[in-house]
Amino acid sequence: MIVNVDAFQPTMPERYAWTIAPASFTHVLSIYAGHFMDMLFHTVGFPKKLTAVIENQFPFITIEETGEKIPTTRPDAAMVIGTLEGGGLFSIQIEGGQHHRTGLQIDITGTHGVLRSTNPRGFENKADNAIEGMNGVESSFSPLPVPAKYQLPGVSHLDASVQDMACLHVRLHKMAPIG
Repeated sequence: MIVNVDAFQPTMPERYAWTIAPASFTHVLSIYAGHFMDMLFHTVGFPKKLTAVIENQFPFITIEETGEKIPTTRPDAAMVIGTLEGGGLFSIQIEGGQHHRTGLQIDITGTHGVLRSTNPRGFENKADNAIEGMNGVESSFSPLPVPAKYQLPGVSHLDASVQDMACLHVRLHKMAPIG
């Protein structure tokens, strides 16, 4: 899985300065890694063991309006490799601060083929992820239909990421104990 986003760049507007302190818990690990790794591990199984490298590529954040440089140790990149409880291997790269974001790519290789989910953005997507597959003797990916129960409701004024988050909250609400 590769997730590359333009958030957490070395220059940011003053209105987001509160996110610079690591204590705000606003960084690529708590946000992007948290969401995407949760989804991945619920899909393929949880890690049995892992090794990670976590970096702060931008030790100073410049405030656009003032030019002030604020030191920070918040992580903005991570690479994780490991084994899954079921025996498979996984690798994850998450990088914030990309000027030319490359978005999301998840490849899941199984015994019968490969499933791929992509999006040119990691988040704030106008369109939903593309889902493709390849199996048997195929040598290229083909689009896969998304079953109706997994399709977004299609609220035209909301981007796909916001609709995804709304669906997640509805499902979590349905799972929550009442009382």
